[in-house]
Amino acid sequence: MAKLQQQFKQFHDNIKLGTYDENETLRTKRDLLVNELRASLKDEKLPGTEQSLTFSKIDLGSYAMNTGIKPVGSEYDIDVGLIFDITNGQYDSTKLKKLIFDKLNKQANRTVAFNKPCITVSYSSGYHVDLAVYSNNDGNNHIAWGKLQSVDNRR
Repeated sequence: MAKLQQQFKQFHDNIKLGTYDENETLRTKRDLLVNELRASLKDEKLPGTEQSLTFSKIDLGSYAMNTGIKPVGSEYDIDVGLIFDITNGQYDSTKLKKLIFDKLNKQANRTVAFNKPCITVSYSSGYHVDLAVYSNNDGNNHIAWGKLQSVDNRR
């Protein structure tokens, strides 16, 4: 039985994310996008007000839980939550998600996809960042859930 435990530990050590270089690359991609988004939204206001559109960032998923593994035949993945300091009544969350998509979909070195639960930014180097967009909604975070067509139909 002890040998099985030793083999499991060796297997786990082989597949887990944990080297500084792997985590550093994921953090760099995440921080690059978050900082770019903050800069591009600095002049954005809530519709009909002078209130700035601000957000806080939280790590989500396996990165936040320290349970990430090295991908086999796919991409490294990092999940990030963007919690905007708004309520649903101030700014429709799916329209906000479309704004985030538009702000990030301007560079040629990456692919940006509008998915039902998030905005995914993929890099050809084998990494992608999933950005889930939330409204704070008076302390009850509300995710912007829906496809691009659902935003287009609300216009």
